[in-house]
Amino acid sequence: KVYSMIEKAFSQLRTVEITYFSMESADFSKRKLDVYYKSKRYTIGYCHLRNDIRKFRTSRIASAKLTGKTYKIPKNFNKNDY
Repeated sequence: KVYSMIEKAFSQLRTVEITYFSMESADFSKRKLDVYYKSKRYTIGYCHLRNDIRKFRTSRIASAKLTGKTYKIPKNFNKNDY
């Protein structure tokens, strides 16, 4: 269900609100994410909480829901940089 929501967000270029489990803090955090790249293992995108492009382990995303906000993927984005 989470992965299909991320796929939908990516295909519609809509910001998704996720609950992510961080191994560092051993806690969940809510984040808004603009998905720039997705695979079964990783999701890369702009994290509004950190104001930076971040790589997330897809299996650690506990929940995902679409927001009404849309975005554009920067032309200079390269998934291999992350």
